[in-house]
Amino acid sequence: MKKIISLAFISFIYSAEYYISNLGDSLNLGTFESPFLKVQQAADIMQPGDICYIRQGVYHENIIMNNNNGNEGNPIVFTAYNNERVVFDGTTLIDAEWTPYSGGIWQANIDKDIWQLFIDSKEMVMARWPNANFEDGSIWDKDNYWAHGLIDDDETAYENGTMIDAPHENISLENIGFNIEGATAILNVGSFKTYTREVLSHSGNSFTYEPVPLWKTKHHDYFLERKLEFLDTEGEWFYNPESSVLYFWPPNNADPNNLTIKGKVQSYAFEISNSNYVEIKNIEFFSTTFKFDNSDYSLVDNCNLFYPSCYKRMLGEIGSQPEMSIFNSSSNCKVSNSAFRYTDGSALEMYSNNNTIDNCYFYHIDYTATDLNGLMTTIQMGGSNNTFRRNTLHKMGASATLNPGNSAIIELNDMSDSGHMQSDGALIQCMVGQQPNVQIRYNWLHDTEKFGARFDGEGEGYGGHMHHNVIWNVNGGIMVKGY
Repeated sequence: MKKIISLAFISFIYSAEYYISNLGDSLNLGTFESPFLKVQQAADIMQPGDICYIRQGVYHENIIMNNNNGNEGNPIVFTAYNNERVVFDGTTLIDAEWTPYSGGIWQANIDKDIWQLFIDSKEMVMARWPNANFEDGSIWDKDNYWAHGLIDDDETAYENGTMIDAPHENISLENIGFNIEGATAILNVGSFKTYTREVLSHSGNSFTYEPVPLWKTKHHDYFLERKLEFLDTEGEWFYNPESSVLYFWPPNNADPNNLTIKGKVQSYAFEISNSNYVEIKNIEFFSTTFKFDNSDYSLVDNCNLFYPSCYKRMLGEIGSQPEMSIFNSSSNCKVSNSAFRYTDGSALEMYSNNNTIDNCYFYHIDYTATDLNGLMTTIQMGGSNNTFRRNTLHKMGASATLNPGNSAIIELNDMSDSGHMQSDGALIQCMVGQQPNVQIRYNWLHDTEKFGARFDGEGEGYGGHMHHNVIWNVNGGIMVKGY
């Protein structure tokens, strides 16, 4: 007994507290009275049981931690001090002179590449055709605000690598008025799969692109980005990374020189690798997020994330995912009591075993749902024995909302309003290998064009459990393919 008390006392004695403040200095000691200026200063020297207290303010940092472990009972903790509001911000202020370009469009030379634009923390729309916006929700209306392919279940019309436009309302590729060669096409041509491709050639009502891995003869929808000619309405913007010129048509034809305009320049505020028992708590993220690699027993708790991820299509990156909130090769990790809002890309991905997502809120997730892993889901969990519990999710783009890994527990969740940007899918989707011993129970699954809960695959599934779920106002309640 004396040894246990002594060890606990020694652990307590040697735990350190470090303080960070925007009023600090890189030469300070890191104490409350003499705080560091940068979180990285603490991250470089922290040991098991140490706590980094971050004082109120906005921080523009990319904190790197590698090969620095806490241990059970003595994690390394990054947290806001005394419930002060701490925001990690992945944007930079566009402090440039704007000059008129054409009509309501202005231009400015900037010194950093950006791939997301904000006015007063509200996202603007990347110039696109057909037009859609966040303000009226049309960004979620694929039927009316995407262009459509000519065919529906007609294999003879054309093949993978070609899109033939089917005009609807006033949306007609043939009448667009310019050549779209070189544009980026967002292509929902694989049912539950959506891809980005460069337009290789354009003639009249058709264009070509590099064929995609999974192409189906149904429900072909698309929209186009990354041409200055698409910038034709208020609230849209375009950036040319070759010339470093930013173009913008401000809402209400405002003078952008009088606006607070910010651009995303950073993907991650925290990059934790090969470091077990690391915790991030009580922090707000704006246009940036966290990434854990090979870091077991890690925790994200009571964090608030706005616009955490965004594709880099504006920079010409196609066929790739955004840099999103993710745990790679990390087991026994937990995300709890946190909110994820306004993602471009999936909400959260966790890969390995025994991971938990508990009591979190997900809203306005992934309005393009393109080039994602596997089934292209809102939340992807790999490995085995994961838990998805007490979460609320609504307004989501991907065909499937949750893919939970093998032998998972999915319980006490409220899930709705999903699958706007892709056909097929379900709120809870388990493929053949994931079905044995899975427990889908005590959930509310409602108000979606997709299935509620689904055991999918080629008919070889078995041993899954769905019970005590309440499912209403959905395309289909339960779908079971298997034995």
